[in-house]
Parts: sequence; C-alpha cells; structure tokens
Amino acid sequence: MDCRFISIIICVFLLGGCFTRSQEVKEYYEPLNVIQQQFYDIQTLYDTKKYKDTVQLGEIFIQRYPRDILSVSVKYYVGSSYQKTNNLEEAEAYFTDILKNHSDDDWAKLATVGLREIADLK
Repeated sequence: MDCRFISIIICVFLLGGCFTRSQEVKEYYEPLNVIQQQFYDIQTLYDTKKYKDTVQLGEIFIQRYPRDILSVSVKYYVGSSYQKTNNLEEAEAYFTDILKNHSDDDWAKLATVGLREIADLK
C-alpha cells in the first residue's frame, strides 16, 4: 500500500509539472507572434518607403528586443532608412553596429555596402 500511495503522489507531481510546463511554454511562445508581427510591420513600412516610420518603430523594436534574432534585420532597416533620408551619421552608426556585433550574419554584407555608399558620399 505504501508503494501505491507513493506512486500516486509521484503521478500527481508529474502531471502538475506538465501543466506548469505547458503554461510556461505558452507564455514563451505567445509573445513571439507579437515580435514577428512588429517585424513584419517594420519591413512593410520600409518596403513602402515610409522611412521615418521605419526608424520610429525600428528603434522601439530594438529597445524592446535587443537580443532577438530579428533585431539585426531591424537594425539594417533603420540604418538604411536613415541613409535614404540623408541622416548619414545615424546610418553609419547602425551599419557599424551590425558589423561589430553581427559580423557573421548576412545582414553584415548589406551593412558593408551601406557603409561604402556613405563613404562615397563624403
């Protein structure tokens, strides 16, 4: 009888742990949809040449999610938006940040191009 009682208690704890873990997973993944939507919004603003809005939302995104994988892309969109609006110092800062902190990322190649274009304008 002691073994059954212990088995029941273990099952209760395991099931309780599964429920708690399920809640943790749900809380982890729900914001991801929000992050992806915000990224999509920034990308759409950039693609439609609304550079001022791209900068505004992009800087908020970077501040909120500095370690998110999408932040590198957003940094590029912000830097490029600054470049397209002739705010070259700001653009240079974003492109340099990408090269310094994300040199192995594909976005670094685009940042290099942006820096070359800025250098040609100076």
